[in-house]
Amino acid sequence: MAELAGVPEIVTDPIGVIVDLITGIDPGLDRLETEAVVAVVAGGRARRRKLAQALAQRPAILTGGRPPAPLAAGNLLIALRKAGSTAIAAPLCAGCGKSLRLRCPKLSGQGSNRILIRKGTGSSARKSEKIHS
Repeated sequence: MAELAGVPEIVTDPIGVIVDLITGIDPGLDRLETEAVVAVVAGGRARRRKLAQALAQRPAILTGGRPPAPLAAGNLLIALRKAGSTAIAAPLCAGCGKSLRLRCPKLSGQGSNRILIRKGTGSSARKSEKIHS
C-alpha cells in the first residue's frame, strides 16, 4: 500500500509491513496464514504500529530473537515458529540468553510455564514482564 498524504505505511497498514518483513525472510510461509498469525498476536492498532515500527527499524529481531524488543515481538516469534517457520528465530530469554520455545526454566523456577521477554525498546527496555506461555 502506498503512503497516503505523507502518512507512513507503518501507520496505514502495520500488518502489511510486518507480513512483508516476515515473508521477505521466510518466503516459504503462506502470506494469508502469516497475516492471520500477525493479526492475532499483534493485538490492537497501537500495538500493531509499535510492532511494525520496531521490526522495520530492527528486522534482525526476526532472525536473531534478541531483546530489546516489544513484548509482542517475542509472542510473534513463538507463534510464527509454531506455524512452521524455520527461518524465524525463537525469542531469547532476556535473563539468560537461551532460546525460548515456550518457557525458560532458569527464570521460571520450579518449571512453571513462564518466560521473561524484554519489554519495550530504549530506556524502557530495562523493564521486563513475565508472561504465561
